[in-house]
Amino acid sequence: MIDAEVLRRRLAERLAERGDLRSEAWRRAVERVPRHLLVPRFYRQEDDGYRLVDGSDPGQREEWLRAVYDPQESLVTEHDPATGVPTSSATMPSIVLALLEALDVQPDHRVLEVGTGSGYSAALLCERVGSANVTTIDIGAEVVEQARRRLAEIGHRPHLVCGDGFEGYAAHAPYDRVLAMVGLDRVPRAWVEQTRPGGVILATLPSMTARLERRQDGSAQGRFVGGFGFMAMRGHAPLHLPESRARALVQGEGEERAPSVDVLPMLRGERIPGFWGLARLLLMPFDTTVAIDRQRTAIVEATDRSWVLIDLERNRVRQGGPRRLWDALEDLYLLLEHRGRPSRDRFGLTVRPDGRQLVWLDDPDAGPRWELPVRAAGRG
Repeated sequence: MIDAEVLRRRLAERLAERGDLRSEAWRRAVERVPRHLLVPRFYRQEDDGYRLVDGSDPGQREEWLRAVYDPQESLVTEHDPATGVPTSSATMPSIVLALLEALDVQPDHRVLEVGTGSGYSAALLCERVGSANVTTIDIGAEVVEQARRRLAEIGHRPHLVCGDGFEGYAAHAPYDRVLAMVGLDRVPRAWVEQTRPGGVILATLPSMTARLERRQDGSAQGRFVGGFGFMAMRGHAPLHLPESRARALVQGEGEERAPSVDVLPMLRGERIPGFWGLARLLLMPFDTTVAIDRQRTAIVEATDRSWVLIDLERNRVRQGGPRRLWDALEDLYLLLEHRGRPSRDRFGLTVRPDGRQLVWLDDPDAGPRWELPVRAAGRG
């Protein structure tokens, strides 16, 4: 019979081999936290919808355990029955541990986690800094109560809060570390205000994760450290755009032309590794990309329904909506080509005391800079 303790040790070994797990302290935490008790069931997406995988079913136990301890598998724990869109998940352990390593917590640190989910990352944090120093917030009342009960069963009692993580949680501030396990298109001002000077904020923006240090003047600044992705924070992003809606939009009227760049390497991110991360941050933070067929790809931005249809066989692009999205993508691509095809880690982010947020290349003062657009929270 497959053994959960053996799987935990194997998980730690695999994470270390990948380089996601580097410190002995986090390795001990991974080996101690029984992740299967925090994720007793999940939904596996299949062609005709979701299939429940329940650990209490003897016939599914091995499939369930292997998935729970797979370093590369994110597990859907809640979804909207009407749309099929996942609303809560257990993030793949490789991402969780890579983020925790980047967070650089110390034993006495006070930590705010935004996006409780299954409670796994909260449990790992409790192992490192103690339950009294961990505050974790999620907008889903049922998610929070399930996490509270399951964490207590394995001996951890962090401060669990049901609320809007965009506002942080001022009652327990200031924090030494703020960790976002949700996706946003900008860093909330509240997170900066609630972090002590010298503290660290780890925020996942579209396709890029920023590690920022809070400064004495009320600003925060740092570089992008990875290309992780999370579900967008509910209430602060447009509603998910179904593929059917995206397909319908790109059938509408638009302007067609030949592209000015070599499209296939651009789509694959082969020549400029940092391009798509910056493009999503500046131009299309909530995009839906759909393969129409083997030769045609559609990209639709949910905030304003701007779209582009890329036809590789004909070497043509057609774009519509309120913005000419492809024109903007090409302009950015050509600029980065001129700047030496930068990788993701050459970019950084500054959050100013007045709330303005600037992405920069190489140097925050001397390099090219782009101000993030201010977007009202949309619901689609």
